Amino acid sequence: MSASPEPSDLAKKPAKDPITFKFCADCANLLFPQENQETHELMFACKTCQYSEKATSACVYRNNLDTSIGETAGVTTDVGSDPTVGLPDFCTLCGQPMSCVYCENVLGEAKPQDTKNTSNTKPNEWKFEELSEWAADDGDEENELGERKVS
Repeated sequence: MSASPEPSDLAKKPAKDPITFKFCADCANLLFPQENQETHELMFACKTCQYSEKATSACVYRNNLDTSIGETAGVTTDVGSDPTVGLPDFCTLCGQPMSCVYCENVLGEAKPQDTKNTSNTKPNEWKFEELSEWAADDGDEENELGERKVS
């Protein structure tokens, strides 16, 4: 039996070579790993032409699990400006449907039918940007019913 390796032997291990894709020299297609049945060697062969080359390393795939979390994990700064992301169907202030009248009363704004709507939306609808601006206002305003503004 052989003795267990010394710690200094483990430290001398070379760094892992990066695994890269190999491409055919003739037709520039991807080379796939394949065993040469006669010599039992690992080869990289092209599926479209007969080109093949001997593999320089026996490793064809390595699963590196990165345990460190990046600084930007979970940070999505561009989602707010993404036009493909839909707007909520309900009001984020009161939970009513987006064209609710309650929120505009709480916010002390004019009723939707009283305002001139220059955008292409229907008169009883509010844009999400307008609602978020109103929600950002931290004043202690009361509505017609004497209720405090929802924040």
